[in-house]
Amino acid sequence: MLGTRDRMGDVQREVEKLRTDSEAWKVDTKVDVPAWITESHELAKSFVYDPIILKAVEDSGDLAPINLPESYLKAAGQHARERVVAAGLRLGALLAEKP
Repeated sequence: MLGTRDRMGDVQREVEKLRTDSEAWKVDTKVDVPAWITESHELAKSFVYDPIILKAVEDSGDLAPINLPESYLKAAGQHARERVVAAGLRLGALLAEKP
């Protein structure tokens, strides 16, 4: 979701993409951990638990490979990038709060 390359140039390109994604930076950084947990849970319920995934895990037996559509994978990548930015901003807020 966030890339598979770990070379510094690749990482720097991904960071630059995150810097220019203005929507991802619209994050409530008020320190409210229960609200952050609820936010993640709601995202899981509304997006991550796609009917294709739920059907695959509900079937008994071994879990077969799940072929998700490209649109899902792109959206999942965007959600992952937004969550990374939110985590960084919120970690900064938590650290700023400490004496």
